[in-house]
Amino acid sequence: MASNEPDDIRFKWMNSHTGNISDAERVWRGKPKFTQTPDGVGDIIKSGQDWKWELQIKGKRPITVTICQDGKRLHKQTAETAMTLFQLTIRDVIQDNEGIYTLKVKNDRGSARIKRELAVR
Repeated sequence: MASNEPDDIRFKWMNSHTGNISDAERVWRGKPKFTQTPDGVGDIIKSGQDWKWELQIKGKRPITVTICQDGKRLHKQTAETAMTLFQLTIRDVIQDNEGIYTLKVKNDRGSARIKRELAVR
């Protein structure tokens, strides 16, 4: 992560398993897609709680992930990882974290985008 990114926001890749085979063992082809989308279109979180947005991303690697809050880029990284579960965590949510988060995933075959709203009470 760049040094100017907020300390309370974490990004993590994790492995998933499908049919007793690790997704890391699969061959990645094609444009990115979300195969496991978050429940609902938004979350209401109390101030001080942690918020996690976890989703499964498939597609040919390397893959670039960009996360924006209300159109402002928070994070961008290119990953070679074969892991498919991507998690965005905001620790100790405050009112400034409220907004619409967009996750854009891109590789040399295409791109995909998904949004999720966070409301802080």
